[in-house]
Amino acid sequence: MAVYKKVALGACAAILLFASAAALLQSETGARFRRFVAGYTYTRDVDAIAARIAAEGSSDRERVAAALAFVAGNSTHEIDDWHDEHSSDSAYVLHLMWSHANEESDFLPHLSCGPRAIAMQVILDELGITSRRVQVYSDDFERVKGHRFLEVFMEDRQGWEIWDPDYNVVWRDEATGTLASVSDLVLGDMAGVVPVPARSRDGKSKDPSRLVAHYFEAVLFESDVTGMRDAVILYNPVRFDPATRFPKSDGMSFDEWARHHYGAPRLVPSAVRPGLTVGATGSPVGPTAHPAGRMPAGGPLH
Repeated sequence: MAVYKKVALGACAAILLFASAAALLQSETGARFRRFVAGYTYTRDVDAIAARIAAEGSSDRERVAAALAFVAGNSTHEIDDWHDEHSSDSAYVLHLMWSHANEESDFLPHLSCGPRAIAMQVILDELGITSRRVQVYSDDFERVKGHRFLEVFMEDRQGWEIWDPDYNVVWRDEATGTLASVSDLVLGDMAGVVPVPARSRDGKSKDPSRLVAHYFEAVLFESDVTGMRDAVILYNPVRFDPATRFPKSDGMSFDEWARHHYGAPRLVPSAVRPGLTVGATGSPVGPTAHPAGRMPAGGPLH
């Protein structure tokens, strides 16, 4: 009889211990523990992604192309509830990309241009390659609209180049064969600069004609410290008027909209440079990391 009592007491103790452990995991302490474990896993995934991409190329240019291909090939452009809840968590997004790349999951993270640019920048940071996030804008619509991508500083030519993981394109000067910076496109003559598909695992790229027709009119360079706040916005006064009002952006002008959302950005009109040499490095701000900073509601990124 004593043996049965001991067994019964042991079973009760085990049940109580299990219940306590379950309650702990549901508590804030448990939530912090789960985040710690997940963060460790996600950090290992980022390290593994960077190691694989480093092995794929012998030069920074090849590794940048591989990083773009990884992001473009292991995510999909879709703005929905999943996107709104998870796309800003770059560590989780990269964890899912890694799972898809290793055929452990069929799920592709639903991302727009901004989260794709951030994911690629995280990888480049791990590889020690300098990049910065930029946004281009148009005054051709009823609301403020923008598109976000990366500029990468290429040591081999000491210049900035556009690498767009959402549209999966780079921009090439047909006369010289060199890749363009965002300043080249916003301030220069776009007639001789063409979008060309970058390397991609799935071989797909989005049609960039919408970008060509509208978006290279103004560019926001995100600050390396404050993200959007105190950013520099360079615009082409021939193509873009910051006083234009947008009926579906609360009737604000672009100047008002930018100050409302970003604090005190500096809007800088710049002389058009029709003879601009592609690859010039005269951009108004230095390289940036990836601070938190998102396009506010009312300014969709495409």
